Order: sequence, then C-alpha cells, then structure tokens
Amino acid sequence: MRTAVIFTAMLMPHWLKASAGGDLGRTSRVVAALFAAGLLLSACRLSVATRTSVGTPTTTAAASAFTLPPPSTGFAGAPATDFVGSCRHLLDGVATAAPLAADPVALVTSDRLAPIPGAAARSVFMTRPLARPEDYLAESTVEHPDVRLAALRRDGFQNGVMVDFNIGSQAASAYVLRFAGPAEAVDYMRVHVDDVCPIALSADRLDGLPGISYLRDDHAARAIFVAGNTEVNLELCPCFDAETAATVRGWAAAVAAQLASGR
Repeated sequence: MRTAVIFTAMLMPHWLKASAGGDLGRTSRVVAALFAAGLLLSACRLSVATRTSVGTPTTTAAASAFTLPPPSTGFAGAPATDFVGSCRHLLDGVATAAPLAADPVALVTSDRLAPIPGAAARSVFMTRPLARPEDYLAESTVEHPDVRLAALRRDGFQNGVMVDFNIGSQAASAYVLRFAGPAEAVDYMRVHVDDVCPIALSADRLDGLPGISYLRDDHAARAIFVAGNTEVNLELCPCFDAETAATVRGWAAAVAAQLASGR
C-alpha cells in the first residue's frame, strides 16, 4: 500500500507534464489528470486504513509528547513505559469535550470546513454519509470490527460523514462521527486511540484540545479530537508535505476554533 502511494506520486508529474506539453488531446488531458488524481487519492486511502485493538485508559495526569521506537506488537494492557502504553496514556485526564456551536457534518459536506494551513485550494473528491455504525465499518478497514461496532453502539452513534478532498496533487480526508453526548464521544475516542497506538510512529497531545495527533507507520498524519458530541478525525496523505504532523495539528486547531465559534 505504501508502495502504491509512492509509485502514483512519482508517475503523476509525468502524466501532468505530458498533458501540459500538448502530448495529449484536450479530452485526453482531462482524463489523464482525473485518472492521476483518482489513483493518488485511492493509494493514500488504502495506505491509511485503520486497524483496531483494545486498551484500558486510566485517569492519571496527562503524558507529554514523545517519539519512541514502536514495538513489534501492541496489545491491551501494555505498560506505560513502552510506546503503545505511553501513547494510550496521552488521553489520561481527558473527561470533557471541546465547545461545539456549529454542525460539523454540514460544514464537511458543504466543503466549508476550515482550510488546511498553507495548503492550496481544495475540492471535494468523494462524500459518504454514515447513517449506521455498519456504514462506518463498511468504509473502514479494521482488524477487530466487533470491538469498534460494540463501542459505536454503546456510545449511541447517531450519524456521520466521511469526505475525501483533492488539494492540487495531494489528498486529505475528514471523518465526523456523532454520538449520544459529549461523554459518549470521549469514550469512543479512547477506543479509537487505543486502536491506533500500536501502528503509530509518534504521537502528541493536541494543544488545548481533548485529543491527539499521530504519525502512522505509513507516515500518514492524523489528528483526533472531540467537540461536543462529535469525534472529528482529520487525515493528510503521506505525500502532503514534509511536515505533515505539524500541518495536521494546525488543521485540527483551525477546525476546533471554527466549531467553537459557530462559523
């Protein structure tokens, strides 16, 4: 999957160069550009599929940022001295959600979500409404779907949406999941974080927000946080830029501010 991203990213400039240089007809240039963008986004989407495992959060003081070599395997109850355990402890002390004064589903589906800092103008590539927990699982690759499904049902999943964006030759995604209330959204976020820690290269608590940012083992950058009754999950393709981890944190801060302001 990681190879697919690299291969597609390498080929795209050649396809676009051929188009710009007149080597293709007008229709062929349009088709080539769309085909290249679609392949890149598909490769990025495949490379950032989510896996699942289970952990038990605690309520001690929040851990600081860290970057440690990940272990070969991760499992429930990993001691806090290893990477997986330390990653899972980043949410220690998180009990409340960030303010929510705007409808994140409406913002995402209408492409009015706060822009990515420093990025070019974006366009919506694909939108997938999520009416049931099963709809989310159908759109996600998870190792233990029964664990995720149980959490979605327990926390009163209401609805959500998954949107993919094109940003020039790059790609990004936003996932919005709404639950019965803020406490339920925080509970689900803990399950989510437990899922991703075993496949993270680095992780950090988001500044001023109930959530984390992390860099996956395929170098896709993500930020997860809760606002009101909603979990927001932002993702940048690993080909986005050289500072994807910092960029996704900035995007999360911008989105959180937008949700709090109601604009």
